[in-house]
Amino acid sequence: MNLVLIRNIILWAGWIFAIGGTIYILLRGKVVLGLVKGSIIGRLAMGLMFGFFVQTYLVLILCTALLNYSEKSITIVLPVMIVWLIICLVCWRVMRRTRIEAEKIVKG
Repeated sequence: MNLVLIRNIILWAGWIFAIGGTIYILLRGKVVLGLVKGSIIGRLAMGLMFGFFVQTYLVLILCTALLNYSEKSITIVLPVMIVWLIICLVCWRVMRRTRIEAEKIVKG
């Protein structure tokens, strides 16, 4: 497969996933933060969301810069993107489970 094509697939998929994930997390995170607003859990959740967004976009900016510098950097970027994707999916799962637990606690 052509390196330019692989680079474009990685970049398009990464940025679309990041933007879509950000929108999803902001919308779903708002629900969780509303349930635990003002508590230590709420402050922790806010800090974790902020950290998640920062690391997500920093990884994507770095990967974009490397891939635009040279297509041969795919050997470096692809494993980083795979690990990043796995971490994003784990974060999504944890947030989903946290929201379910918070809703149970609020309902009593």
